[in-house]
Amino acid sequence: MFVLALLFLVIPFAELAVIITVASHIGVVETIALLILVSVVGAWLCKREGVGVLRRIRDSLDRGELPHRELVDGALILLAGALLLTPGFLSDCVGILLLLPPTRALARVLHGLRPRFIERLQTFLTYDRGMLASAGFMVAGLVLLGHLVYLYLKLGLNLQTISHPAILGLLFVILGFQTFCFTLLMEMANRVILRHRQ
Repeated sequence: MFVLALLFLVIPFAELAVIITVASHIGVVETIALLILVSVVGAWLCKREGVGVLRRIRDSLDRGELPHRELVDGALILLAGALLLTPGFLSDCVGILLLLPPTRALARVLHGLRPRFIERLQTFLTYDRGMLASAGFMVAGLVLLGHLVYLYLKLGLNLQTISHPAILGLLFVILGFQTFCFTLLMEMANRVILRHRQ
């Protein structure tokens, strides 16, 4: 669990560092446009791959087989979609990698080797805990960003500097969104597993 908590704290800092680096090289507007473009293309790819997985699930059920592989592929595509919707280039790269069939095959193999880890994660990260943590991160981030928005509006939509609390607020907002997406994915996986066991 320590590794997971560490990842939730390190990933937003890494995402923000990459975004700032890209923005300093190509510009802020271009960086935002690139993030939006990657999200739109990623959503289209998720839809395309998801429809293919649904077709394979239907074919397996028609043959009277349980679609184990297809369900894992569907969960990985859903995870890829959540990562692509999360603002940041690192999460977009991981999301696009999860859309590739060879990467999903590797993830299926790794998933088969660690079922106890998944069970422990599902018992620790309940839906209620995840949603509360997500809301807490979002509120903290928005409070810290409030001063920056006030200055932005006061100076006529122009900023000279960005304060450290504002950067921390942005990190908290990103962390809250990631926690929200991860909680939804864990709840969906938990429901699929419970339905499969019945």
